[in-house]
Amino acid sequence: MENPLGFGPATQALLPDRRVGTLFLLRHGELVAQERRLLRGQAEAPLSERGQGEERALVRWMASAGGGLDQVWSSDLGRCQSLGEALSREFGVPLALDPRLREQHLGRFEGRDWEQLSVEYPQEVSAYWADYVHGRPPGGENLADVARRAGEFLDEHAEGWLGRRVALVTHAGVLRVLLCRMLKMPLGEALRFAPPTGSLSLLRHSSAGFVIEGLFLRPPAP
Repeated sequence: MENPLGFGPATQALLPDRRVGTLFLLRHGELVAQERRLLRGQAEAPLSERGQGEERALVRWMASAGGGLDQVWSSDLGRCQSLGEALSREFGVPLALDPRLREQHLGRFEGRDWEQLSVEYPQEVSAYWADYVHGRPPGGENLADVARRAGEFLDEHAEGWLGRRVALVTHAGVLRVLLCRMLKMPLGEALRFAPPTGSLSLLRHSSAGFVIEGLFLRPPAP
């Protein structure tokens, strides 16, 4: 039996389930005016020309690697759904959308940059950065809220991914909290992860947990 996690025979014998899943975590492509560091949150935002190229490159790269996919999950926001649909077409597998994979809802911060916010909401911005896990933008979610809904999604589906190859297309904030959950790290360490646009992370998943094989990989330049 294939043993991609490299467990020895004694360890394999102790596992309650020897099936191993392959999970691809993908971030959408670059957005228009991303260099302005606008806070997008759950507001819809189009991909830039470069972002569209990043999306195409990811799909080509995954297709060239072989192995196929069994399913694609995606945030229902357009910037992720676009990549999810492209992967679904390329691999001929179903695409499932789930709003629990949406980016953090940033309330009245959405559509603004940090310079504007620091002038208009100085106390709220200071409170947000003083405790970014529990700090809540006015009218929005805190990171703990994102971790709760993304964790519910993971708990609901992870067992069904055993023995399958699954792609999950989402946003930087969701990727951070999922990685903390998968690696059993405190949520306060989430900002140690900085997933670039148009990147993927490769994880193996067994009943023993998740193992990272590659983190924030990007297709090689043509």
